[in-house]
Amino acid sequence: TLVALAFLGWSALAAADEAEVVNVKGKGEARATARDDWRPATVKQKLKGGAFVRTGDASQMALLMDDQTQLRLSQNSMLQIKEAATAGTPTRLDLRAGRAWMQSKHAANVVVDAPNASAAIRGTEWELEVDPAGTTMLVVFSGSGVYIAAELPAISWSGRSCWSGLPW
Repeated sequence: TLVALAFLGWSALAAADEAEVVNVKGKGEARATARDDWRPATVKQKLKGGAFVRTGDASQMALLMDDQTQLRLSQNSMLQIKEAATAGTPTRLDLRAGRAWMQSKHAANVVVDAPNASAAIRGTEWELEVDPAGTTMLVVFSGSGVYIAAELPAISWSGRSCWSGLPW
């Protein structure tokens, strides 16, 4: 029984991490909450729900989500990991700036918020970009979803799709 309790405690502790930094090229930083100071991100760093990551000029960062979804951030990107998927709930992310590419071995259920819009994606590979002017490009290489932008009707799609020039 003691072994079972120790295992359950270890499982709960391991599940508390939403993502892990698996690669940093150039300048990558992380902070646990919006109130914390930015610190250099390190490979194998564990990130919990609410954490932020960002990349600098000519920099990249790769994360591995708890559900094994891969996420790569391009230069000058900022992302908040709101929460990882649990039974019946999607992974929730907030891309505030830059570009994020994601790939999952299974049909991941992800909601990505961006300035003035959200994309609910059920797929295996997609990319979302928010440029400095607030223009967004969403490409879904495999999967389906719903794109909801402020003052625009919801757009649903299935299969390979791309929208560019949509102001969020």
